[in-house]
Amino acid sequence: MSKIEEITEILVNEIDNFEKGISKLEALQQKISNTKIKLEFQEIQEAKNELIRELTLSKNAQREFLSSFEAKIKNASIYPKWAVLVFILSLLISFGSIFYVYTIQQDIKSIEKEAYQSGIDTYDKYINTFFENHPKTKKTYEKWKEKD
Repeated sequence: MSKIEEITEILVNEIDNFEKGISKLEALQQKISNTKIKLEFQEIQEAKNELIRELTLSKNAQREFLSSFEAKIKNASIYPKWAVLVFILSLLISFGSIFYVYTIQQDIKSIEKEAYQSGIDTYDKYINTFFENHPKTKKTYEKWKEKD
């Protein structure tokens, strides 16, 4: 029986400890029930307001930067206007000069052709006149021409 008594004693001790634990838990539950939790949002509200203010300032700074950047891009040009104007004028002068030289060259060729033709005509007239004035030479020339 001694074992039963020991087991009984252990069970009694365990039940006592269990009851003490339950009473402590009931006391804590009672204490928690009576405790009122006070929620303070003041600090969170202040942090939120500070964040909103900083975001607003940042947004305004970004808008200002974007506006100035857009203005700079609108007014920006790769080359100055005077350089572009000089370039265009130099192109016009170059093309004009090339056209002028081409036209003059064509006129010179035309004049050379006319001069050549005039020389040929003058030569023919001179030869014909010469042969008319010297009929013996004409006969000699014709014989010579037939040999070739």
